[in-house]
Amino acid sequence: MKEKVLITGGAGFIGSHLCDILISKNLWGWQTGKRYVY
Repeated sequence: MKEKVLITGGAGFIGSHLCDILISKNLWGWQTGKRYVY
């Protein structure tokens, strides 16, 4: 049971960070005229 909690917690943690990263990258792209593409 602990392993399942760790896996789901880690996936949720990583997922939320990926969303934040994508949003920040999109914002940076719009602000800089999409010169910086990662």
